[in-house]
Amino acid sequence: MKKTMYLACFLGILCAIFGGAISYVNELTAPIIAQQAMAAETAIFKELDSEATFSEIDITSDASGFIKKGYYGKSSSNEYYIYSVSVVGFNTGSSIDFIIGFNKSGDVVLYNVISQQETEGIGSRVTTEEFSSTVLNTKINDSISVLSGATVSSSAVINGINAAKAMYGESAGVAVETQEVEAPSLNLGEKVSLNSEFNEFKAECTQNENDEEGNLVFACSARGYGLIDPTGHNAESGHEYSKNEILVMINAETKEVVKIEKVAFGDTEGIGDVAFGEEYLEIFEKATIDSEIDTVTNATWSSKSVASMVQAALKMVE
Repeated sequence: MKKTMYLACFLGILCAIFGGAISYVNELTAPIIAQQAMAAETAIFKELDSEATFSEIDITSDASGFIKKGYYGKSSSNEYYIYSVSVVGFNTGSSIDFIIGFNKSGDVVLYNVISQQETEGIGSRVTTEEFSSTVLNTKINDSISVLSGATVSSSAVINGINAAKAMYGESAGVAVETQEVEAPSLNLGEKVSLNSEFNEFKAECTQNENDEEGNLVFACSARGYGLIDPTGHNAESGHEYSKNEILVMINAETKEVVKIEKVAFGDTEGIGDVAFGEEYLEIFEKATIDSEIDTVTNATWSSKSVASMVQAALKMVE
């Protein structure tokens, strides 16, 4: 019993020593890490204006939680307000960290993504000129549109930019308008025939009761990009996918699609969901089995999933 007590005390003393040592090391290294981070950020600032000197400013009034640091810089020709921002994009286990900067006039003069782990070719597009060109040289009250096909990632970045704009307005004493994130416009791509083969989507339909206008109603489901998983996307995103589901109303006499209604979307949110919006589903109105339909750029598999279900419903009335 005494031996056990001695061992417990000995282990307790060791834990205290090691805990104190780790705490001491952290106290020593934390300022060094902070200085290194500041040096990296300062290097980016110097690219903006080599003459400017920068100092950290208070950001405690930030209500969003996105702003991690704020800096004020001044040179003989201009003044700058720069913010280090961290937001969560599509891959919820990691953050998108970027720097956004404004000059004295409220122009966006700096946008630099420091780190991100978004899906390559999709959410990672927030790091490209395609997106940065819509951010840089805009005015403080200009809106920024999200990227079609990368809605979640770009919306997260824009929300972070808007938080930085609010902080700039407070620091510079400038009125900043509150803005909502703009939805992307529907970007149509290649056409696909409703007579095409859609075997991989495994579309299935069951007939329901006719609607009030006498149209035939079909409840349809099909796999989308995530379930088909042609390039390992399912494993990359970690998202739990399910089948897409729609209702298809068909005129029994003309065998034309009258209307489509979304029931459930089980594919990649922020990417494929644009193919299940009302604007896209309206494209199928008056379609027959011989029609060609536009797919959605960057949501091709999801839009083909819709086409496969429409095809399955139309084949049931042939």
